[in-house]
Amino acid sequence: MKIIICSPNIPPYLISITGKYKELQEIIGQNIKVLSLNHPTILILCDEDYYNNFTGNREKCRLGIPGTFVFVAREKNRLRSLTDEEINIIIDTIRKQDLTLVHCKIQVSGT
Repeated sequence: MKIIICSPNIPPYLISITGKYKELQEIIGQNIKVLSLNHPTILILCDEDYYNNFTGNREKCRLGIPGTFVFVAREKNRLRSLTDEEINIIIDTIRKQDLTLVHCKIQVSGT
């Protein structure tokens, strides 16, 4: 399953995972919060405790989301791999607010 990981102060990157809940917890944190976008198949997953208790300036966070978060896709209420088209939509969305992607190519690691 292809996902995009966004962590503070580093460019987002694409990885391939098995898609198990435990694996997502290792990336994000124990309590996973789902944030929907204005897109029918793309979701953001982040650490619920960190998101809800963050006291810093959200404007300085990528897309206003503190800490590490991931982009995943869904189909019929199940998580699935991002398609190339969805990856391009995500990169365009991030690029509008985040200059770390101006000259960055998303590379697949771990495949």
